[in-house]
Amino acid sequence: MVSGVVKHLSSAERMPKKLPSQVPPNILVIIADDAGWNDVGYNGSEIHTPNIDFLAKNGVQLNRFYAYPTCSPSRAAFLTGRPASRMGILAPISGKSEKSLPDSLATLPQQLKQLNYETAIFGKWHLGLKPSSGPKAYGFDYSYGFLHGQLDTRTLKQYLNCFI
Repeated sequence: MVSGVVKHLSSAERMPKKLPSQVPPNILVIIADDAGWNDVGYNGSEIHTPNIDFLAKNGVQLNRFYAYPTCSPSRAAFLTGRPASRMGILAPISGKSEKSLPDSLATLPQQLKQLNYETAIFGKWHLGLKPSSGPKAYGFDYSYGFLHGQLDTRTLKQYLNCFI
């Protein structure tokens, strides 16, 4: 899942002019499944990641964190700021599951919208397998990807409409 948050350009026309130091920053969060802390170039990996290295050098690195060993709990905890165990999301959400993020919890994209950010997600969602529990239901303005944990032709055809 790559979640990007970009300040909406047209809203800048409606807002009073700000000094450059007051302009809210763009925010880019990269969540990569099955990647360790040493799997990127800036942490000494033999894998070359020049673009990620550039972002790390010129941005903020968050290097004290906890993650779950599987994708759905990690994504749920990141988006809500709450332990996934409190939401009952302890493993990847399977194709037959009715689980999704609780509607009662505010998500990061919902909070950022209150600060006039536009939000987007690219890649897999894996936090609810129905369009009604997809990224748009939890505050993302734009999404491009898929609801399941993997992409296949059937999944793409079945769910692509809820992402566009």
